[in-house]
Amino acid sequence: MTPSNAVTLGRATLNSRCHVRAFFGSRGDEYDVLLPFMKEGFGAGDRAIHILEEGHHSERMRRLTELGVDADVAVQNGLLEIRSWENA
Repeated sequence: MTPSNAVTLGRATLNSRCHVRAFFGSRGDEYDVLLPFMKEGFGAGDRAIHILEEGHHSERMRRLTELGVDADVAVQNGLLEIRSWENA
């Protein structure tokens, strides 16, 4: 049985808060792995800071919304912060 604060990243279960940095071969691979992880983290009340290339903010917000995360509320509540490379 996994602890209630455990989240899944890929096929691994993480039992504590952590920092995740990842590199992917395609944007599709990135979203397939990270979006479920992000959703679980938000559900647990975890905070996320995303550093993206300029112009990818709206795509990230859209994809989170499509997954069932109210991305605008997450930003308003301080759970989600999206920065460009230039402002990170």
